[in-house]
Amino acid sequence: MHHQAVERVAPELVEMRLGEFLQKEKRLTSVANQLGVRVHNLPKRPPDVQDDRDFHYVVLGPSAASESGKPSPEAQKYIKEKSLSGDPRVYRNAILLLVPAKDGLDLLRARVQDYLGWEEVARLPDVGTLDDTIRALLRGHIENARKKIPEAVLQAYCIVVTVSSKGEIEAFKITPEDKPLFEIIKADKRSRILDQPFNPEALLPGGPYDLWQKGELKRCNFCQTQQNPKLLRYVRFCVYFPHSKRGGDWGA
Repeated sequence: MHHQAVERVAPELVEMRLGEFLQKEKRLTSVANQLGVRVHNLPKRPPDVQDDRDFHYVVLGPSAASESGKPSPEAQKYIKEKSLSGDPRVYRNAILLLVPAKDGLDLLRARVQDYLGWEEVARLPDVGTLDDTIRALLRGHIENARKKIPEAVLQAYCIVVTVSSKGEIEAFKITPEDKPLFEIIKADKRSRILDQPFNPEALLPGGPYDLWQKGELKRCNFCQTQQNPKLLRYVRFCVYFPHSKRGGDWGA
């Protein structure tokens, strides 16, 4: 009965229920919220992610599925573009995406379809004629199938897409553990996330970030420069020089 019910489950229903499970899985976005990161859970289009100096952590849906070393066209679009007309994004280095792996997504869809098949069996007219033991067994199958989905979500969402220090859009794989995914991403050196007190003096001429051009009095491009680390928080301050009242905005 279950095998036949699974075959009757419409792909559209699988996608709809899959989206519901993704929305409910808090481990995709937890910790990032607590750190003050701008979190975007399943945005519909690139303009939903603002182009500014804030750090943006974006969880994309199944259509952005990628492979390690092969970011999908949709994932790349969120980093490259800030509008529906294709206007280039300025602060590309401030965007980090989490997307599903293609093979993991196949398994996740299979888990959702299996669960929906058991729900379909429970709605069959003949179920009412079954004894209590069989109905209890059926409820157990439904619950077990449902419990497998959240873990399949975490296993599927293992591809990070972001800008490398060379300015290239790269995709790399992380290993999901029993912890929030952003915690794993933040600890991975390939993410290049700076999560420690930031010394403003590091931004001055002669500092480690090489922001300044000869003769310039102010700079405000830290978040635009891909060689720099990604900053979880943006603060604003001014740098003043002797004999000058001019200052500048800084992301730090």
